[in-house]
Amino acid sequence: MLALVVVSALPGRGPATAAQGQPLLAGAPIWAAEQSGEEAVALFRHRFTLPAGLDPVELSIIADTRYQVWLDGEWVGRGPARFSRTRQEFDTFPLSGLAAGTHTVAILVQYAPNTRRSESERAALQASLHGWDGSTWQVVAVTGSHWKAILSPAWDGAAGPVSQLDLIGPMEVLNLRRLPADWMQPTFDDLSWPSAQVVTPSPFPALSARTIPSLEEVPRAPVALVESGLLSPGWHLADLEHPTGSGSPITQTLWVTATAATTLRLEALDSHPVRVDGGPALSWVPLNDPRRPDVLAAEQALTAGPHTLSVTIPAEEACTALSLFVYSTAWLGRSEESACTRPGGRTLAIRLADLQLTGSPGVVLGHDPGRRTLLANPIAGGAGAPQVSLLPTGAEVTIPAGDTPRYVVLDFGRTLHARLSLEADGPAGTIVDAGWDERLTEGRPLPNPGSLVSNLWSQVDSWMLDGTPRPLTTLDTRSGRYLLLQVYGPGPVTLHHVQAVEEVYPVTQIGWFDSSDALLDRVWQIGVDTLRPNMTDAYTDTPWRERGQWWGDAMVAFHINRAVFGDLDLFRRGLRLMADAIDADGRPAAMAPHGEGIITLDYAMGWIEGLHDYWTLSGDLSLVAELYPAARRLASFLATYEGETGLLDVPPAHWSQSALVDWPATSSRSGESTALNAQYAAVLQQMGDMAAALGDYEAAQSYRNRSTAVQQALNAVLFVPEEGCYAASRLDGTLVPAAPHAQAWALRYGVVPPERRESTAQALLQQISPFFNEQGWAVVEPLGIFSVLEALGRAGHTGEALDLIREQYGRLLGQGATTWWELFTPNQTRGQSLSHVWGGSPTWFLSAHVLGGLATGPTRWRIAPHSGGLTYARGAVPLGSGALEIDWQAPRCGQFDLTLTAPLTSSGELLLPFHRYDAVVTLDGIAVWDGGPVEGQPAEMTDEGLLIAGLTGGVHRVSAAFRCYPVFLPLTTR
Repeated sequence: MLALVVVSALPGRGPATAAQGQPLLAGAPIWAAEQSGEEAVALFRHRFTLPAGLDPVELSIIADTRYQVWLDGEWVGRGPARFSRTRQEFDTFPLSGLAAGTHTVAILVQYAPNTRRSESERAALQASLHGWDGSTWQVVAVTGSHWKAILSPAWDGAAGPVSQLDLIGPMEVLNLRRLPADWMQPTFDDLSWPSAQVVTPSPFPALSARTIPSLEEVPRAPVALVESGLLSPGWHLADLEHPTGSGSPITQTLWVTATAATTLRLEALDSHPVRVDGGPALSWVPLNDPRRPDVLAAEQALTAGPHTLSVTIPAEEACTALSLFVYSTAWLGRSEESACTRPGGRTLAIRLADLQLTGSPGVVLGHDPGRRTLLANPIAGGAGAPQVSLLPTGAEVTIPAGDTPRYVVLDFGRTLHARLSLEADGPAGTIVDAGWDERLTEGRPLPNPGSLVSNLWSQVDSWMLDGTPRPLTTLDTRSGRYLLLQVYGPGPVTLHHVQAVEEVYPVTQIGWFDSSDALLDRVWQIGVDTLRPNMTDAYTDTPWRERGQWWGDAMVAFHINRAVFGDLDLFRRGLRLMADAIDADGRPAAMAPHGEGIITLDYAMGWIEGLHDYWTLSGDLSLVAELYPAARRLASFLATYEGETGLLDVPPAHWSQSALVDWPATSSRSGESTALNAQYAAVLQQMGDMAAALGDYEAAQSYRNRSTAVQQALNAVLFVPEEGCYAASRLDGTLVPAAPHAQAWALRYGVVPPERRESTAQALLQQISPFFNEQGWAVVEPLGIFSVLEALGRAGHTGEALDLIREQYGRLLGQGATTWWELFTPNQTRGQSLSHVWGGSPTWFLSAHVLGGLATGPTRWRIAPHSGGLTYARGAVPLGSGALEIDWQAPRCGQFDLTLTAPLTSSGELLLPFHRYDAVVTLDGIAVWDGGPVEGQPAEMTDEGLLIAGLTGGVHRVSAAFRCYPVFLPLTTR
C-alpha cells in the first residue's frame, strides 16, 4: 500500500531545536488484529511517499514493551525507555538526507510486560514521521489501520519467563524457518498481511518526548574460553511437550529395543511417572551431581527385545508462580494463584548402551530450553568437540559433523547487560541454545540453576536454524559473565563473531583515580565496572536478577556517577519517575516504575535528598519547582510517623513497610530509630532550603525549625552518655542497644555535636569489629558500607576507612570478583547477585574523601584531601562539562604538596586536612600561612583544617610543611 498522509503543519520548531520542541508523536496506537492478549511479537510494515523539500525527517515512536525499527531495510534503532502509567516517553530518530519518493518502514514489537521494565496496559505501537519544510513540521505518515501487521509465528508465545517472579520478560524461542530474513526489506511482499487494528482507548495517555539519550550498544568479545566439549555423550535427550497445554496430563509412549539384556537408565528433572511395558512407575532418586542440581535418576533391568516407555507429561505450568516478591537476605514471597499458564513439558535423558530408539522425539525448541541446559551432562573435550578461536571481533566456533550435541562456555570477564550477537551457519533444524550466568558452579554455568534459586530463574534462549546463515540475537537484553552455547543437530555448524553487545547509557568517563595503593585503584575501577551495566534507562540495582530502579540503590549509583561521569539527565528522569509514584496522600514507593506498594522510608527520604543533590549540582530550580508539590506531600506523610518527641516513631513491620537501612540493620528499622531520624533531620533541612529557593518562606522556616527540633530530640533521647554513642532506636520507651548503623547515619548526616563526634566514631569502629558475627553474617553489608565510609571520612578516620575497604573488598577480589557483589556475607547464595550497584561506594569515597574532589555546584568545587596513610593520589572528578584534576603527594611526614587544575570558568576552595599553626603553606609560590595568617592572603584556620577560599579556575600549586606529628581533623561538612 502506498500512502501519503499530510495530517497537519506543526509550526514553531526548527531543525536545531527539533528534539526540544513540543511532543510531536501523532497517529493512533495500533496492534495486530489477531492479538489474544498474551505475550507476542508483532511485525508492522508501511510504505509512504516523502514529498520533495522536506529535510530533516524525523521518526517518533513508542511501543509496549520493546520495538526495533528499520527504514528501507536499514537499521534505525530500538526502544523505548522504561515507562510508567503517568510518564511515557516516545523516541525520536533523525532521518536527515532522506530522498523524496517511496520508502518502507518496518517495525518489530515484542509485547512482554514485566514488573521491572514498564507499567504496561496492553500491546500497542504508535509512530509518526515528520518532515521540516523550512518553516513548519509536516506530518508525513502516521500509524493507523492502513498499516500492515501480523503476529509473527516465529516466536513461541508460550515460552517460559526468565524469572517466575515476573521481573524480566520471557525466554525467547525463535524458529527462523518461520521468519523470512527479508521481511523488513522494501521488496518484501506483504500483500497477504492483514491490516492493523486501532487500539482504543490509547494505552499511551501520558506521552512526552524522551528526556535521556538512546542507549549505546558496545560490542564485547569474550576474553577466555572456559570449556568446550560434548553434551551427554552416549545418551539421548528427548523434549516432550504437551500438545495443547490444557486439560489433564497426557502419556506419551516411546519405543526402545534392547539389543541384549541391559539396564535402562533415565535422567530427568522431575518425578512424573515413567513406566516400562505398563508396569509400576520407576523410582526416581537424586543424582547428587553438584554440576547438575535437581537431576533425578531411575533405572530398570531390561530383557533383550522391544519395550515401551510410558511417560507422563503435565498439562500446564504456571508462568508466574509469585506475583509479588519481597526479600531480605534470602528470597521471600507471597504466593498468589496465577491465571498465566503455559503448556507443560518435560525433558528426559535415556542412556543408549545396548538400546535402540524407534521414532523417539529428540530435542525440540520447546517452551523452556532451560530444562535441557540443566539436564544435559557436559563432558569437556572428546572427539568432535567444538574448536574455538578468540578474536577481537568475537569468538569463532566450529562444530564438525556428528550426532552428539556440543557445547561451549565463554567468559566475558565481568557481568554484562547485553544481547548475544552471532551469525549461525548450519543445517536446517539445528537448534542453538544460549544461556547466561554470573558465576560457575563446579566450573559450569547454570543459566537455569533449578532449586538453587528456588526454581525462579531460567535465562536461556533458543533458535532453530533454517539452513541459511542467519544472525542470532535477542530482542530483550540478558545479563551475565559466562555464556553457555549448546548446539543440537548433525552439523557441521559454524558460529561466527560470537560477542555480547552491551546496552549501556551513553556517557564518557571523566573521573579517574590512581594512588600509592594498587589494590585501592582496582577497587575504584571495579565500582565503575559495576555501575555500567546498572546505568541504562534507569539506575538499576542489578542487571542479573531484577533491573529495578530501587531508590536506595540509585542513590549509591548516582554518587559513583558523580565521581566518574557527572551525568545528571538520567538522575533527573529517575527523580520524576519516583515523584510520579508518590500518591495524593504522600505515600511513596521504594522504586519506580512498579513500586508494588512497597513503602521503604529511608528510600523515600533519599528521594528528597536526591532532589536536593540534583539542584545543588545543576542549579536547575525548575525541576525543584516541578516536583516540590510531591516533596511536600511526602514530607507531610513522613510527619504522620512523628511521636510525642517529634521523632519518627515507626511501627514494627517488614522492611517493605518500614525501612531497610541495610540488611543487618533490623534494630534500626522501627521505633525512634537513630538512623532514620538522622536522615529525617537532614531532609527537613533540605526541604527548607528548597522551599526558600522557591519563595515559600513560611514553609522553609517551618521545615528548618522542625529539623532543629529533631536533632535536639535525637541527641536528648537516643544518645547514651555512659557508652559515648547512640542507641539503635527507642522502641516502646526502651532503648535498643547501640548498632553501627546508628553511629554511621548520625555522623553521615551531621547530627552529632562536635564534642561527641570522636566517641561516636570510636564506637562505630568497635561495632564493626569483628566484621562478621558468629553466624557468618556481616554486621554491615554493602548497602550500609556507604554510610559507614561517609561517617568515617567526615569524622577524620580516613585511614580506618581505607583499612575497611582493603579488608572487605580485598576479600571479594580474592574470591574472583570483577563486579561488586550484593553481600559481603561469605555464605551468600545464588539468590544474591554478583553485580550489585550498591557495592560500589568505595569509588565515591576514594574520589570525594581521599583524592578530595567534590563538585558543589555547576561551576563550584571544593578540594579536601585526606591521605589516610597513602603517599600520593591523583585523579579527576567531573565538574559541569569539564573536570577537576587533583594531584597530591605526602612523601613523608610533615610535607604535603598539591596541584589542582580546574576549568577556567569555575571557582572553589581548598581545605588542607590539618590544624597546625606552625605550618608554612604557599599557594602558587606565595606564602598564605606562615605559622599564622599572612595578611591579605585567603587562608583561614577552621575547625575542619586550613581553608584557602576564593580560588579561581586554572592551575594552582600548594605546598605545606610542618613538624612531623600531624593531627588530622574531621571534615564536618561536605
